Amino acid sequence: MRLAVDGTGVELRWLDKSDAEALFQLVVANREHLLPWLAFAKTTRQVEDTMRFLEEVQERHEQGLGMHFGIWMGEELIGTLGAIPDRYGYGSYEIGYWIAKAYEGKGIVTRCVIRLLDHLFEEKQVHRAEIRCHADNARSRAIPDRLGFRLEGCLKQASRTSDREYGDQLIFGLLRTEWAAARAHATASAGSELSG
Repeated sequence: MRLAVDGTGVELRWLDKSDAEALFQLVVANREHLLPWLAFAKTTRQVEDTMRFLEEVQERHEQGLGMHFGIWMGEELIGTLGAIPDRYGYGSYEIGYWIAKAYEGKGIVTRCVIRLLDHLFEEKQVHRAEIRCHADNARSRAIPDRLGFRLEGCLKQASRTSDREYGDQLIFGLLRTEWAAARAHATASAGSELSG
């Protein structure tokens, strides 16, 4: 599956095993950038580690148990974006993302999440989307704030960094019925963030 993100050359493409080398090299190049927030940055040490992850991703795709996209700028892989359904079948998807340090602050993740939410809410008729992030990760938590998600709670020390330190995890939620208004507000107010 491919989802064009807004005519800027950014595209979401389902990850598969053929992306193993590119994804592994992206993790290696951004290891220090990812280490404070994502445990896999420490445990991904060889391309086989990435291949195992992509085999799991492909299995989930085949079973309809999630969507795992690479974020591509032309032919360059620059990050990932995923959406995983809740295990109880209540129509909720949890969204997660990361992007290479060189591409931070350009509005790319925001635009990608908007495109994914359009797909989830309008095409798949998903009831609810959720984003969870480490309470200290200001860049990550800015995205649900920007897109009209509501902070629904804080799970005390439920997040663990690559250094095995515990931290609080914030939960943000957004309903399909709220998306049209939230999207219009985010697009209007984000201005330079979404055009950069």
